[in-house]
Amino acid sequence: MDPDSFVNLAKSEPQVAEKKIISYINEQVQRAEEGMITESTIRNPLKAIKVLLEMNDASLNWKKIRCLLPRARGYALDRMPTLDEIRDILDAADARGKALTLMFLTSGLREGAIESLRISDYSPIYSDGKLVAGKIVVYNGEPERYTTFVTPEALNALERYLEFRRDHGEITVIA
Repeated sequence: MDPDSFVNLAKSEPQVAEKKIISYINEQVQRAEEGMITESTIRNPLKAIKVLLEMNDASLNWKKIRCLLPRARGYALDRMPTLDEIRDILDAADARGKALTLMFLTSGLREGAIESLRISDYSPIYSDGKLVAGKIVVYNGEPERYTTFVTPEALNALERYLEFRRDHGEITVIA
């Protein structure tokens, strides 16, 4: 059903539109029970439908509809990899993969932050002539800017990766 038809149906026969949404929810609950999607995924299309109807001055009984939604887990099932898993990842990774893995593990960086990093955003920290950490400025120049730190191993892996890139003809520009 196209959006205009659904809006017209919701305006003229709200109970029929609610039944269509309830039918959709039931189908999605079945998919969730089969492990195809998570329970929290079911809510996403309903948000768009609700906005569509509100923007077109059509209203449904969303309280009743929400009661039919399964309870969504409020947390991810993510976990920190074990030391053996980390060793396996590092053993299988190339220079780029090793640098990324160690940066993520030791800095708390999110995946999306990596693409904004520049060479000038990191610097080594020495104590008594020995490398003790690396300082990373994330989202430099943005309001979300913050500083984090990485282990010497992560910084060394990053240096090896950048050296690999230089050795293969990339011109490094510090900006």
